Amino acid sequence: MRWRVAVVGVVSVALGVLSEGVGYGWGDPLLWAPDLVIGLVWAAAGLRLWTSRPRAAALAWGVSATWYLGSLLPIGVFWHRALLIHVLVLLAAPRPNRWARVVVLGGYLASLSPVVWRAEESTMLVAAVLLVLVLGVAPRGRGAGSPLTRTYQTCLVVTLLVLLVSAVVRSVATDPGRGALPTLLAYEAALAVVALVLLATGDAADSDSVVDRVLELNDGPGSSLRDALADVLEDPGLEVGYWRDHDCLYSDLEGRAVVPPPAGHRVALPIDRDGRPVALVVHAASLQGDPRLKAAVAVATRLVTANAELSARVDERRADLAASRLRLVQSADGERAQLAAQLRRGPLARLTALGTMLDAGSEPQPLLAEAFARVQDALEDLGRWERGLHPRELDNGLGPALTSLAGLGSVPVTVSVSPGRFPRELEAAVYYVCAEALSNVAKHAAARHVTVDVALGEDRLCFTVVDDGSGGAVPTGTGLQGARDRLEAFGGTFTVTSVPGAGTTLSGTVPMSPEDGPAPP
Repeated sequence: MRWRVAVVGVVSVALGVLSEGVGYGWGDPLLWAPDLVIGLVWAAAGLRLWTSRPRAAALAWGVSATWYLGSLLPIGVFWHRALLIHVLVLLAAPRPNRWARVVVLGGYLASLSPVVWRAEESTMLVAAVLLVLVLGVAPRGRGAGSPLTRTYQTCLVVTLLVLLVSAVVRSVATDPGRGALPTLLAYEAALAVVALVLLATGDAADSDSVVDRVLELNDGPGSSLRDALADVLEDPGLEVGYWRDHDCLYSDLEGRAVVPPPAGHRVALPIDRDGRPVALVVHAASLQGDPRLKAAVAVATRLVTANAELSARVDERRADLAASRLRLVQSADGERAQLAAQLRRGPLARLTALGTMLDAGSEPQPLLAEAFARVQDALEDLGRWERGLHPRELDNGLGPALTSLAGLGSVPVTVSVSPGRFPRELEAAVYYVCAEALSNVAKHAAARHVTVDVALGEDRLCFTVVDDGSGGAVPTGTGLQGARDRLEAFGGTFTVTSVPGAGTTLSGTVPMSPEDGPAPP
C-alpha cells in the first residue's frame, strides 16, 4: 500500500505542477491553486477507494489525470467529466441498471465533443437530461436503500446541479467573461466536496449492498456464487471452494480442490455456519484490510450456500415424492397381477374342473345342464375380471397383449409394436393407457378404424393411438386423466389431440434407461 501511495502521489504532484505551470503560470494563485488541489484530492480519493472499490479507484485517478491534462491539451478540458459521472454512477448504483448505463454513456458522448460542454445551451441540455435520468431511476436503483449509496447518489445529483446552474448563470450573465471565474470556482468547490466525501467514505464497506448484489447476481441464469462474488469484488481470479464432508476438503463446482494460497497477493477467507465449515473464498489480498467487506462476503456466502442446501433438500423431497408415487403405481400393478394369478390358480381352476366334470356325462340331467350353463357364465365373468386386473397376454409381451386387446372390440384395430420385451411395469403402463383409449373409441368415437403404434425411441418407449372417429375427446376426463397420471408417475408424457370431426390422437412416452431393453422376446 505504501508504494502505491508513493507512486500515485509522485505522479499526481508532477503532473499537477507541469499542468499548472503550462496552463496558468504561477502569477495568480486564485487560478492555479484550486486547480492543483482538485487533482490532488481526487488522486487521494482514488487511493482511499482502492481497498473496497478498485474500479471506482481507477476512475477517480482518471478524473485526476484528465483534470490536469485539460490544462495541457485544450481539446481535453472536459474529458474529466465523463470519468466523473462514471465513478459517481458506479458508486450510486452498485448494481447498475439500463438507465444508469445510459447516464454513463451520455457523459462519455458529451465529453468526446468539446463543443457540447463548452456551449452553455448544450451543457444545460445534457446536464438536465442526465439529472432527470438520475432523479428518476437512481433512487429506485438496486441497493438504493443503504445510507452509503444514498450519499453517493446525492454527490451525483449535486455535481449535475452545479453543471446545470453554472451553465444557466453564464448564459444569462450580461458579461460572460466576468462570470467565468466565479462559476469555475463554484464548480471546483463542488468537485472538492465530492472528493472529500469519497475520502471520508471510500473505505466503508456497504455490507447490505454487497449481500444484496451477491444474492441477486447468484440468482441469474447460468450464474454461480463465484461469479457473483468476482463481479461484486471486481476480482476475476476469485475462487470459491465448498466443504465436502466425505473428502474433508474444499472444492469448486467442477470438483477441483481449493486450498489456501501461500502468502502473497491472495488470501483465503474460511466461512463456517454454526461451527461447521461451509466454504473457502480465495480473494485478492487488497480486500484483507477491510473487515466490514469481509463480513459482508461471509454473510452473502452463508446465505447463498444455505439457500443451495435448502433447494437441494427440496429437490430431494421432490425426488422422494416422485419415487413414492412410482412405487405406488408399481405396487398396485403388482397386486393386480398377484390377484389375477391367484384367481387362475384358485376359483378359475376349480370352476374349470367342475365344468369339465359336468360336461363329461353323455346324458346330463336338466339340473346338471343348468349348473353347467351357470358355471360357464361364471367362468366368463371371472375371465373378464382376470383380464382387467392383469391380462395374461402381458406374460408374453406387450405386442401379443395389445393384439389380443384389439380383437375384443367391434372396431378394426391395426397394432404395430417394436419386437422384444420391456420392463414389466412399463409394458403394463402402456397397455392400460391403450386399453383406456380403445375403450373410449368403442364408447364415444363412432370410428371405422384405429391404429395403435408402439415404437422404441432413443431413450424412451413411445406410443400413439389414432382413430378416425368423431373427435372432441375431453383430455381432463376421468379416464384420460388417470392415464396421464399413470405415465407421469414413470416420468413420461401424455398428450391428446382431438378435433371435432377429425378423429383423436393420443400419444405418450415412457423414459427407459439403456439397460431396460428391449430384451429378446
